[in-house]
Amino acid sequence: MRKDRALSVIEVILAMVIISICALAIASLFQEVLRGSPDVKRLSIATALNEEAMEMALAEGFNISNDSGSYIINNQTYNYEVRVYYVNSSNLDTPVTNVTRYKHVNVAIVYGQNFNRNVTLDSLVANYTY
Repeated sequence: MRKDRALSVIEVILAMVIISICALAIASLFQEVLRGSPDVKRLSIATALNEEAMEMALAEGFNISNDSGSYIINNQTYNYEVRVYYVNSSNLDTPVTNVTRYKHVNVAIVYGQNFNRNVTLDSLVANYTY
């Protein structure tokens, strides 16, 4: 004859303790995610501002020049700087002193509590005449 085995009270309590420990670990993980959420929001804002600053700079065409300024959004300051320099077609990252048909454009947004976070974009502007 086969004996049916039921769960004892001790086994049920032990299972509840194990499940509670796992639930607490998962809850603390969610807390860490929520704590990092404001920084993710600031990063999204900085990225959008960086794209906007780059679009405004590129709208000037080959007449683009260095620029800087700041935005204040939700009591957070985002400083931007547009750096423009001539480059040769053989090396588009290294500045040159002579005037060429190519300009390298770098836009940087700096933000954070001690301005220790940044987002940068790089682009290239060419001067072609037909």
